[in-house]
Parts: sequence; C-alpha cells; structure tokens
Amino acid sequence: MKKSKATKAIAMSAMVALALAAFVSAAYAAKANTKFHTKSLHKTGAGLKHWYDAAGGLKSLTKAEYDTLGCKSCHTATCKACHVTSMKAADTRDPKTCLGCHQSIAATFDLSKAAGKLDVHEGKMICNDCHIGEAFDDIHGNEGSFNTKSDAGAIKASCLNCHKEDQEIKAHKVHKGKLACQSCHVEASISMFDGKFADFAKSGYKGVFTPKMDWTMLINADGKITTGRVKTIKLDGGKTFVSVEPYYTHNVTKKALNCSACHGSANMVAVKDGKKIAVASAKGVIPFDPAVLDFGADTVVQVIGGGTALDAKQMTKMKMTIKDQ
Repeated sequence: MKKSKATKAIAMSAMVALALAAFVSAAYAAKANTKFHTKSLHKTGAGLKHWYDAAGGLKSLTKAEYDTLGCKSCHTATCKACHVTSMKAADTRDPKTCLGCHQSIAATFDLSKAAGKLDVHEGKMICNDCHIGEAFDDIHGNEGSFNTKSDAGAIKASCLNCHKEDQEIKAHKVHKGKLACQSCHVEASISMFDGKFADFAKSGYKGVFTPKMDWTMLINADGKITTGRVKTIKLDGGKTFVSVEPYYTHNVTKKALNCSACHGSANMVAVKDGKKIAVASAKGVIPFDPAVLDFGADTVVQVIGGGTALDAKQMTKMKMTIKDQ
C-alpha cells in the first residue's frame, strides 16, 4: 500500500524526534543543572502542599497539617533518593528510579501494557530524554521558585521540543493554537480513585488509590484544551474529596483520536439530551464541565493546576457532529 505524504511526514518526524532525544540526553545528562535543585519541586514538595492548604483544599475537610502526612516521603531530601547507586548520570537512566515515586505514571504503564496500548515512546526513550534539555532541567529544577508543577517554567518538557506540527494534516490546521497535542494523541487519562484519607495520610500515594484509564477528560489550561485527570479521596463520615487537574498522561498513541471521539460522541449526545455523565463509570472522551458531570453523592470538588471548565462555545462544538459544523 502506498503511504500518503502525511504518513511519511509523521514517520520522518518520529525518527527525527528519537534521534534528537538521544542526542539531547547524551549531551546534557552529564551537565545536569543542579544549581536550582534546592528550590525545585522535587526538593521542596511544594506542589501538593500548595493545593492541600489552599482555600477549598483537602485540609479544609481533614483539619490535619500537611507536615503530618506521608506525602513528603517521595521528595528528595538528599541526592541519594535518586542517585541510589552513584552520582554518575548513567546510573539514573533506569525509569524505575522515577517510577518509584511517580505512581500515576507507573500505573499508566502497567494499565497500558495490560491493554496492549503502550505509549509509543516506551522502550525507546527514558524520562531524562524529555525532561532534560539544552536550556532546561525539569528533574533538578529550573530557574525560579515554583508553588506547583503547573506554574510557568516549572516543567519545560514539551512535544514541540522534538516534534513539529505538520500543517498538511487537516486536524492540525483546524485546531492550531486551540488544543494541546495530548488532547488528540493520548489514548486515555490516568485517574486515581477511592483512596482512603487514613491511608493517604500514612503513606502518601503508594498503594492507596485504584488507578483507572477508561476515559479522556478535556479541560482548559494555559489558553488551550488539554487532558485532565481526577483523584478521589474518601473521608471518614462518607464524604468524598475530588481533585480535578490538567494532566499529561504518558499514553501517547501513534494514531490520533478520531474526530467523532469528541464531536457528537455518545457522551455528548447524552449531555445534549440533558443527562449527566457519571465520572466513575464513564468511557470515551468526557468534557470537564461540572454542570454535566456526576462525581457521586456527597462530594467536594477542587480544581487545581490552573484548570478551568470548557466554555459554552467549546461545549456546543463538542455536541455537534463534524458534519453539522
């Protein structure tokens, strides 16, 4: 079968991206910029604390001080938390070094492997390849002080550091500047459900939540539609705390989602008919709009990371089929 020009362009882009990533990693892994580490989120753990203590955050329900929780166990008091074997860059190239703490990503890989839908970068690249570049180092910290990973400049890894948008692809032309790459190129969002606060307080994330990848949530952040996720924590007394945030799930697919996955989908037809989408049991693409989502009884929802609901115009577009637009 003869390959289309767009298919050839995508394949060439992927080859260039892999070559560039390998070069970047080799060239800069030994030049890790550690001078900002003391202010980095890996060191301070400020991100989770910021949202926990924020107005409407989990602390408003638990009354427990953040410093009494087990969350801090994942943050790097010393270099040896990551440089277990030695300080050589080569000894930190095993992704397991990162996945021991980054439980959501570890769960993503496990669920994706079980479904036979691994991220296209899996086995070809490692965390350093995207998170350390010529002018940035997400791992050791970038210049500045950050409250959360969603702060501008805190995380500089980006699809566009390696890939260029091919404007011969119609979807790229239509959505240019309106959607983040992951909105179409991530198979499903990883979300963490039903963690008990007592367990969360004791050990942080490890082994506390039930991970699910049944749907992709679309949410606004940084002026674009991107993907989001949900975390739910059950409290004594029956109340459930729900955290919603923009989130990049490491589940990138070679083929993008079909237009009908978002526009005029079964979920959006239900919304158009006045029904709500039950988040816990949903499938497919769902919009973040509290007015159309059912998070369950007796829930408190906190939106973090600069995320905002899809607006009326965006919701209208999603309710319409491609043919009707």
